Amino acid sequence: MVAIAIENTPEVRERLARIIAETCRCDAEPLLEGMPFASVIEQFDSLAMLEILLAIETELGVDSESLMRRADSETVNLEETFPEDLSSLIQLMKVVLDNNPGAQSAVLQKPEQAKAKTVMEASAQ
Repeated sequence: MVAIAIENTPEVRERLARIIAETCRCDAEPLLEGMPFASVIEQFDSLAMLEILLAIETELGVDSESLMRRADSETVNLEETFPEDLSSLIQLMKVVLDNNPGAQSAVLQKPEQAKAKTVMEASAQ
């Protein structure tokens, strides 16, 4: 699978904001404006945080356990370590993926990349 680096670009911000808005039933626009999750998501607790991480894993292929794990601690308290806003979440994802490339599968492929990959795979068989 082809993966691209996670960067704080409009495409990545919009996709993550959409994922979070759909998961937590909130408006994506304040997230894009940099408002803290706790100000935008009505019930922003550890369950909401876990649902966000699982939705990111499902949609983007980024391992949720890798996002929750910290090098200095086996046990993670999500409420203490979860990023406060969209930019912080993107930064965490970037650090995790830079340090652990295995934590990523197909992330944010552009349609033409996915199509080219499919054609290449089909011709190799």
